[in-house]
Amino acid sequence: PNNSNALWWEVIESFSHEQRSQVLKFVTGRSRLPVAFKVEWQPDSDRLPRAATCFQKIYLPRYPSFSKMREKMLVAIQCMSIVTD
Repeated sequence: PNNSNALWWEVIESFSHEQRSQVLKFVTGRSRLPVAFKVEWQPDSDRLPRAATCFQKIYLPRYPSFSKMREKMLVAIQCMSIVTD
């Protein structure tokens, strides 16, 4: 059984309020909650997550562990440069 969804929610719950806001901004280009956004799972890799803000979608590799997913998400949200608000 795949536990990627469970890891995703563990990582999100481990983030501070500010980090959660950065995740929203990474995925949607906005810091406020949109109607919805979609997680599209990709094969496991060392790549960072990607986002398509126009479709409010995150392309997230199926990382094998909580620590790897959390590390990759933090790098992705801290390095983004999109400002739309």
